[in-house]
Amino acid sequence: MLAIPRNVFSLPSVEVWWPDDPGSVIALLGRCPLVTVHGCADDVAASLEEYSFRRKSTFTLLFDLSLPTVELWKGLKRKSCRQDINRALKLRPDIVVNEYADDAFRLINDHIRRKGYRRALRRSEWDGILSHGDVFSIRCDGVLIAAHAVLVDWPVRARATIGGELDPTDSRALGMTGPMNRLLHWHEMNYYKDRGVRRYDFGGVVVDEASPMYNITKFKLSFGGETVAENVLQLWHGDRARAVIRQLAAWGVTRQIFHSAVQVGGRFRSAGGIHDRMVAGSTEGGNGLAPGLTHPDPRVDRGSSP
Repeated sequence: MLAIPRNVFSLPSVEVWWPDDPGSVIALLGRCPLVTVHGCADDVAASLEEYSFRRKSTFTLLFDLSLPTVELWKGLKRKSCRQDINRALKLRPDIVVNEYADDAFRLINDHIRRKGYRRALRRSEWDGILSHGDVFSIRCDGVLIAAHAVLVDWPVRARATIGGELDPTDSRALGMTGPMNRLLHWHEMNYYKDRGVRRYDFGGVVVDEASPMYNITKFKLSFGGETVAENVLQLWHGDRARAVIRQLAAWGVTRQIFHSAVQVGGRFRSAGGIHDRMVAGSTEGGNGLAPGLTHPDPRVDRGSSP
């Protein structure tokens, strides 16, 4: 379990990821009024329900890193993923870990401003991620093309939390932004696999194909993996205040007030609501390893610890 201190409109808060013991989460309510819990399994969510004022179902894409590398590679769709990775490999890019973090921060915020899908990443939020994870970046001919921040709960899970890429119309990397971005994700999977992390979490996916965010989901699903339903809960420590907030939440009054405490994705449900489930779609099979490679592992990793 990770516990990351945060402030939400001057309120002391803790952001918890992947708890397996409800008691450890409840203990945090004794030290701050607001706790937001991410990646919560149904049984843990049920134990925390009495402390929550809002609960929602989310979906994420998980990869079992205990599988052989060749099996992970087979899970990648051939045309939309494996071929792109092989194209990027031919250019012999540089991949580094935990170097040039400021450059990565700027690239990610440039990407956010261009896409407009969320507010700009604050420095405090960035520092919180890096204090509990890693930043990966990929360059070709000295040009930074993509960067990802990964939240890590050793050795349980590594989650691609936020990322950005160079504008695809930039003449310095025409036609290569997508392939380099895919290669960077593939590198991260192998990086954490080598270090004994059990699962790579690609982050939230949207199940509604009509959603404007579904293109991002299609990109993620091209890597294979398993779509898993989890829960996000917001907890408040005081019984009376919680009851009031829960009622306001049922009316939708507090949706925007606490919006910054929980990553957008899916529809909020009031505590005790029914939660959706879905079955992951199949992926293309086949091997298709790059010519001359015993397995497609671009472990350039010039900046990481062994």
